[in-house]
Amino acid sequence: MTPEQFRGLLKQWDRVGRSDFLQYLKNIIPNQDETLLGTVGSSEDVHMCLYRLIQAGADGVLKKESVAKTLSEAVTLHPDLPAAVVDIFGMLDVEITATDDPKSKERFYWIIKSVEGAVSNQLLRERMEVESFPHIGVVKNPKAFNSKFIKLKTKLYYKQRKFNLFREESEGYAKLLVELNQDQSSSSPEHMLEVIKAIIGCFNLDPNRVLDVLLSSLEARPDRHAFLVPLLRLYMPSAETVSEVVGARYGFCQPQPGQDETEAETPRSLHVMTALLLRHGVIRLEHIWPWLLPADSAIEAQHRRLMAAAAEYQRRTFVVSTKDKDKEEAPRDETPTLSPISQSQKLGLCEAVLSIGDWPTAQAILARFPDFCLMVHPELAAAACRLLSVRLDPIYRRFSGMAAALRPAPVSLPPLVEARPDSELTSVRSEVAPLLSVIGPYLSSDVTLVYRVLRVARTAHQLRLKEADPDAPETREAFLFYDVLTMLEEAVLPCLVLLEANCCLAEEIWTVLAYYPYQHRYRLYGTWKNESHNQHPQLIRKRADLIKMSKSLMKRISKENVKPLGRLMGKLTHNAPGYMFEYMLGQIQIYDNLIGPMVDSLKYITNLSYDVLGYCIIEALANPEKDRTKHDGTSLSLWLTSLANFCGFMFKKYNLDLTGLMQYVANQLKSMKSLDLLILREVVQKMAGVEAVEDMTEEQLSAMAGGELLRAEAGFFNQVRNTKKSSQRLKDSLIDNGLMVPMVLLMAQQRHCVVFKETEGSHLKLVGKLYDQCQDTMVQFGMFLASALSIDDYRQRLPAFDSLLSEFHISPDVAFFLARPMFTHAIQQRYDELRKAEKNHKSLSVEQKREKYLQASEQVLAPVVTAVVPVFPAKTWDDISAEFFTSFWSLTLSDLRVPSESYEKEVRRLKQQVTQLADNRDLTESKRKKEQERCQVLIDKLHEEEKRQKEHVDRVLARLKKEKDSWFEPRQAKSAKTETMTQFVQMCLFPRCVFTSMDALYCAEFVRTLHSLKTPNFSTLICYDRLFCNITYTFTSCTENEASRYGRFLCALLETVMHWHGSKEVFERECAFFPGFVTKFRVSNKQNERSDHVDYENYRHVCFKWFYKITKAIVTCLDSREYVQIRNALKILIKILPCYPVLSHVANIVEKKVESVIQAEKNKRQDLAIMATSYAGLLRARKHTYIPEKDFHTVDKSKKAAPPAAAAAPAATKEATKSTKGGEAAPAVANGSVKHEPMDQDRPSPRQETSYRSNDRDESTERRVKRESRGRDRLREDGDRSRSQTPRSDSTPVSGRERKHDTEERRERKAAKRSPPDDEMESKKISHRVERESDEIRVVEDEYFEKPRRPPASSSRSASEASDVDRDAKRRRVETKRSAEKAPEKDEEKKKKRKKADKGLEEGEIRNKREEKKDRKRATASDRDVSPVDLKRKLKEEEKAAKRRSEGELEYREVKEKRRTRREEEVEYYDEPLPRYAADDYDWERERPVKDKHRGRLDTKRR
Repeated sequence: MTPEQFRGLLKQWDRVGRSDFLQYLKNIIPNQDETLLGTVGSSEDVHMCLYRLIQAGADGVLKKESVAKTLSEAVTLHPDLPAAVVDIFGMLDVEITATDDPKSKERFYWIIKSVEGAVSNQLLRERMEVESFPHIGVVKNPKAFNSKFIKLKTKLYYKQRKFNLFREESEGYAKLLVELNQDQSSSSPEHMLEVIKAIIGCFNLDPNRVLDVLLSSLEARPDRHAFLVPLLRLYMPSAETVSEVVGARYGFCQPQPGQDETEAETPRSLHVMTALLLRHGVIRLEHIWPWLLPADSAIEAQHRRLMAAAAEYQRRTFVVSTKDKDKEEAPRDETPTLSPISQSQKLGLCEAVLSIGDWPTAQAILARFPDFCLMVHPELAAAACRLLSVRLDPIYRRFSGMAAALRPAPVSLPPLVEARPDSELTSVRSEVAPLLSVIGPYLSSDVTLVYRVLRVARTAHQLRLKEADPDAPETREAFLFYDVLTMLEEAVLPCLVLLEANCCLAEEIWTVLAYYPYQHRYRLYGTWKNESHNQHPQLIRKRADLIKMSKSLMKRISKENVKPLGRLMGKLTHNAPGYMFEYMLGQIQIYDNLIGPMVDSLKYITNLSYDVLGYCIIEALANPEKDRTKHDGTSLSLWLTSLANFCGFMFKKYNLDLTGLMQYVANQLKSMKSLDLLILREVVQKMAGVEAVEDMTEEQLSAMAGGELLRAEAGFFNQVRNTKKSSQRLKDSLIDNGLMVPMVLLMAQQRHCVVFKETEGSHLKLVGKLYDQCQDTMVQFGMFLASALSIDDYRQRLPAFDSLLSEFHISPDVAFFLARPMFTHAIQQRYDELRKAEKNHKSLSVEQKREKYLQASEQVLAPVVTAVVPVFPAKTWDDISAEFFTSFWSLTLSDLRVPSESYEKEVRRLKQQVTQLADNRDLTESKRKKEQERCQVLIDKLHEEEKRQKEHVDRVLARLKKEKDSWFEPRQAKSAKTETMTQFVQMCLFPRCVFTSMDALYCAEFVRTLHSLKTPNFSTLICYDRLFCNITYTFTSCTENEASRYGRFLCALLETVMHWHGSKEVFERECAFFPGFVTKFRVSNKQNERSDHVDYENYRHVCFKWFYKITKAIVTCLDSREYVQIRNALKILIKILPCYPVLSHVANIVEKKVESVIQAEKNKRQDLAIMATSYAGLLRARKHTYIPEKDFHTVDKSKKAAPPAAAAAPAATKEATKSTKGGEAAPAVANGSVKHEPMDQDRPSPRQETSYRSNDRDESTERRVKRESRGRDRLREDGDRSRSQTPRSDSTPVSGRERKHDTEERRERKAAKRSPPDDEMESKKISHRVERESDEIRVVEDEYFEKPRRPPASSSRSASEASDVDRDAKRRRVETKRSAEKAPEKDEEKKKKRKKADKGLEEGEIRNKREEKKDRKRATASDRDVSPVDLKRKLKEEEKAAKRRSEGELEYREVKEKRRTRREEEVEYYDEPLPRYAADDYDWERERPVKDKHRGRLDTKRR
């Protein structure tokens, strides 16, 4: 019953209060059989009710009669109540006597007298004070009772029955106790010592017993230690003697033989007395320690048992049971119980030492045991926390950081604890930090103390930041920078685990951790998560419980219950986030479908938990035990991909610190490891909304060629406005930590490290993937920087262009990619300055504006040109100018064309959205109007942007038109146009077309722009010929993404080609009489003759030839059985599908090859089979669009029977004229191909040039005649050999060599049908050769030099003559001066290779013969039981097999010799004339290398 309830009963006592009081007593009093004192809770309540009742009667609040009557009734309720009432009488008697109130005494005594009938007089005499006996009437004669009482006391206490053997008088001890316990305020220890000496001498007392009395006095009155301790030190200076006496007192408290240890308890007063003696130096710890129990080894053994039990509990928790859940038993908790410190004298002494504030002695005791061995006892941890609170209080009151009104009052000092005067911040290092290190995670016993420690630490950081140099070592030392880290690591963070979910404390910890960089924070998290629990059994058990709960939550989470389970997960992460996140990330790495629910469920966690999650992600990424690639080593592991996706979603949705993750990726790049770039790619894509360009559709690529607004609205999958905040966070993180420029430069340098250093022994497929990942991430990151940073910040932070090339060794393509936004902005800025410098700048004409733009471009790009020149060899600039190179690399697709279709499409979409908003009734009127206004503003902005871009494109084209004359200048004795085009392709087109998909489209557009601008000395035909012919190696050298980009580039080129091919009017308008389609170069600049240009029909032949070359390259790749070649061919086929294959028979060939790939790779390389199947389906879907060859170009069937050279196009019938000064060869279109006349490079004069050319021609003629004679003789020998063989029946087996001869016969017959007899053809060739050699061939330097032109020797030639001329031109190109100088070296190398091959064959023959001999001997030894006939037959078969092997080796030699001869006769660039490939019955398999036909035999031989 509470005091308020009792007062309520007093108000209504007479009416219902008394009866309610009695009823309450009846309810709480136990049964008659149970004792009142044995009932927990009831005994205290009954005593308190009776006490309040009697006190109310004595105070006069209730009538004494009513109180007496109520007591009389209450006593009858239980047999133990009379004794309880008498005890209350005795206690109140003392209290009332102290108050000295006579009326209260009178009422009180009356009540006692009134209950005599209910309470016996015997109880009153036994328990009441003697002085009250006369007042309560328990004695009849008070005087006689007093006299008798005095006599009895004298007999008991003052008379000695036995003789005193020690000659002591007990009265002396009484006198000693009286002297020691009286008021000593006016006395000193020295005076008291003299008194004690006098008492000892007077009463003959034992000095040792006097010492014991002194110790007893100190034990009973520890508050008088300031007087008694100096007295002890004066009385007994020997510390050992005092220690023995104290140890004897401890010995009386130890269990005796036969006594249970739990029954022996040491009083705390003894521990306090010993602690006081230790603090004042009266005794020493090493003297008293041996007297104490239990032994140190027993305490350590108990701690080891606790650790072992905790480890076993954790093991059982993590065990996965295979039993049924119903039958499964819960793991039993076999935790050893901690013995109370009252039964351990050493623990009790340690607690007493801590409670009196003796920290040095406590440190000495704790140092005798392992770390945290004693702190597992709650009493010790609580005592240490109290001592820490006292030590911290003066510092906290000064540096709490709270307002004056909120500052706390001083902490009340515990008894015997001295106040600490220190209040400086640096005293935390000596007063607080050591105690925190000892307490450790058991600081959780006082949560208020944890808050105080954190607030002091936060104030220290705030004061440090106000200093001039807050990061200086001296400043950090003065403001506890590293001391706070130690306190957090050893005590604050581990204690958070032992607390229940406390998000407020977690946030308070984060306010301190936020002042530290991520390196210090992540080190703390690593220790907290992986090491802090290893020394604490309670933490081990808590960790096991938390992980078990985490598993339970992860099993149940789904999209439907994200919110409730998210709250539970947040509650679980408030005190130990590391354990939860470790298991969660492990599950995400296995099941990627958990990424979405997990990201949504983490919105209820604290800032500290978010930061710990960032550390756990990096820890999972850096796990050395996990392989980052799949077991086959060809692709990245799924766990890494899942983790990267989780990082992207997590960092976008929540405000996590990105510094650690970005620095981790940068460190990996420094170590030449690019696998983790996948993380950066996902983070940039999710946070900034910048997708990899490779994943964009054609519509998005077209939109990316527009302005910033169009790119933001239609160029990305995600709306840019949805990623503004996350993009800003990513930008700020990179800028604040200085990672923006290093990341870009490291990625640019890593591209080459991927190929040459990182993937030295890796699979080629993995190498390509890593290179593509590095390239795509670099481009994506560069796009993000260009869009997120202002152009001034971008230019300020990025190194200068010349520094990128020279200091950082960045390749030009990457350097231009990074610097291109700066160039564009600088040109526009300079253009505005020049334009506004004019007085009437608003009324400038278009031409004047273009002139200003040209000046601005020249001024801005002049330093770039200067920086580019030293990067390449000086010879490079002989073919193309540095200005052209800079112009090509500094422009973008948006500079050359305006994506009007994309603008129109986006405007239509916005208009449609406005219409839908008008019909949408779910939105409010204000919101609908706001959205409509936004759409209308976007439409207006798009129109304005399109207009500005059109003006910009016009200015750029005008600038290019001004500069085009200096791009390809005519030169004397320099390389031909083919070399110029080769340099253009190698230095410009190919590096940029595979850089990004946008650059691929830009390259195609730039080539078309060069053609449309009528650029001098630029041959469009030669350029396209270089790009479409002999591209097998180009296919092979690409990675997967580069193949896709190259396919986009080819598709854009083919679109242009087919655009011109589709209509003669278009061709005449856009190609006819253009410099790019010139086939003959004249001295004059006038190219008006139709014979000097490619006409429409010849252009169609050329297109057919290009389609054939592409088909040949694709067939070669698909037949190669190499993974990279097949994959790249399929990638390119998919990309060029809109323009290739157009021809039906080409489509059939490609389809057959793709089907063969599907069948071959179906059970081997599934990715190739799937890709081929996909393309086959797309190919079949376009089958209705294919056209026959006759619709593609004019096919003359009569020419199919003619020799290949006889089908030359009409444009090739006229001989290409030569200039007397030399220069560039004139390309000619013949047989659907572009022909190039060779040229000599070093000609001092025309006369010397003519003589050199004639000598060279004589030598080449002789070599050609010898080759033709050798080939003709070899053909005749093969024919004779094949005719000399007898015909066989069908059942006769045919050898491989005979099949070869049959094939050669068929080819010979086919050639005979197509060509005239050999003698006639040879005579024609010789006559034409003589006639041609009689003419003097002069090379025209350039069509723009006006020189008199020498007419050709004959105005018309036959088809065979034209083919001879073309063949001679091809051979002359092979036999130039350069190749003539290198010929001896090549011949020597060929001889060495032939010798080496012959030697290898001879050694192989000898080895084979030896093995055959051994096999024959073995067979003879094993076949002795065989009959002679069978043995003879077997030997003959073996001889035949050996003969066939030797014939195969000879055949291999012959094939090798033929291949060498064919290589000598091959032309460097051109293949045989077009009609040979245009024939319907052409054998495509014939073009396969000879090595493939003999591969099986050679492999068998090797095996």
